[in-house]
Amino acid sequence: MSDYLGTPIAVGDWRITVEGIREAPYIRSDSDYYSANNDSKIVVVTIKIENAGEEASNPTDIRDFLLITNANKSYEMVYTLYQLEWLISPSEEVVSKAIVVNELETSTTLAPGTYTEGDIIFVIPQYEAPEKLYFKVGIIGAYEVEIKLR
Repeated sequence: MSDYLGTPIAVGDWRITVEGIREAPYIRSDSDYYSANNDSKIVVVTIKIENAGEEASNPTDIRDFLLITNANKSYEMVYTLYQLEWLISPSEEVVSKAIVVNELETSTTLAPGTYTEGDIIFVIPQYEAPEKLYFKVGIIGAYEVEIKLR
């Protein structure tokens, strides 16, 4: 199943929309600032997950996010911000260039018609550009979804 950035995708009881993509040298989560190493950049993908079913459900079966770049390499998402470099005393430059992230919450139960929205994070080399996002929906007989980001 392949689609484009901004297009809602219906998979089972879920409607999933990759709403946007941003790149930055620094991110801010709450009051903390983080960076990738010198040769890398941070890619932030914003996703909305809506429960289109008739029962309350948990979106934990939306999983295995992979970012594919123009160099035809794949990168797994950063599962915790501790995988990035925490900046104890961010400079003015860091503060001005950092983008705010709100991590995607997939462990909460969603009532029918409600949604969760947030960001997933990847770290890729500076010279590469994001092209596609892959992820799976479901456990047994999972659907693989491909989103073209550019």
